[in-house]
Amino acid sequence: MTEQITPEESLQQLADLMSAPLIAAAQANAKMSQAQIDFLLAYCFTKNGDSYTPKMVKMELTRNVITPAVPGEIDQSPKIVEGTTSFDLPLLTIIPLSSLAVNQLEVKFEMDISHLENNPEGEPQLLGKILKGTKEEGIKMDVSLNAALVPLPAGMVTIIEAFTKSVQPISH
Repeated sequence: MTEQITPEESLQQLADLMSAPLIAAAQANAKMSQAQIDFLLAYCFTKNGDSYTPKMVKMELTRNVITPAVPGEIDQSPKIVEGTTSFDLPLLTIIPLSSLAVNQLEVKFEMDISHLENNPEGEPQLLGKILKGTKEEGIKMDVSLNAALVPLPAGMVTIIEAFTKSVQPISH
């Protein structure tokens, strides 16, 4: 339900009018971050009590390996033997992670600053109202948002690197 604003009610603090779109953009960023966390925890990890274990994909890679001739055998030519490597790969390392954030916000409005009052703390505050648009009735405020990919957080990069290194064999 839309409420009609009378001229007396339309007076707003300039600080509130300017900060409202910024607060909305920050809330949008928080929602996008929460969605990313929810996705990761739901699809890339299994909850075990108070901790999480990464979901793993069992993989096998088969390729040909050239083995040198065994000394003392009649056939001294190298042999091609099929070798299979089996490993568990964390799902987190092979799915695309999209980390979006609002990276630009542009707000335009015309304001009639008509009052200067002191707030309860005695500090001056500007009061005014957004001017109505000329073509249509209502209050005019143009807001432009742009969201873009942002780099993965350093902690996420560290986790992915640790998982990637855990796949590589180590020597005893």
